[in-house]
Amino acid sequence: MKTTMKRIAAIVLVSVTALSIAACGKKNKSISAEDFKSKLEKEGYTVTDYGEDEEVTAKLTAVNKDHSVSIVYGKFANKDYAETNFQAQKDAIDSVKSEAKEQGFDIAISSSEVIMSDAEHYSATILAGDTLVVITAEGSEDAVASAKDAKKALGL
Repeated sequence: MKTTMKRIAAIVLVSVTALSIAACGKKNKSISAEDFKSKLEKEGYTVTDYGEDEEVTAKLTAVNKDHSVSIVYGKFANKDYAETNFQAQKDAIDSVKSEAKEQGFDIAISSSEVIMSDAEHYSATILAGDTLVVITAEGSEDAVASAKDAKKALGL
């Protein structure tokens, strides 16, 4: 049951993230696509640029060497698009919040961050102006630590 809940939560997060980027508390400082790329490459990540569309002016993904951490970056055409997509993430977590807590997940939700984690899983969605960054890690405490280090390297 615990594994099933973790998988369901992970699927919800990944699905909403993919739809958010593809389709369209403390305040985080916006980060440029160039800074995202250079900071994560310095940390050993492989960064791929997926270009832009009418709603998202920059789409990048980064993965660490063993692919246990992935980071999605989306710079939206305007702040409203970013906020709408961030709200979708918040709503997705809110919908599984009580069940996830019962399964041992820690959940923190603020006006600009949604973080869901346990010892071997980590998901952070960060709103920074017109930018949305989603960091996920799965599989080990080392992967979770690497994801938190990447968040710190990005200044988020």
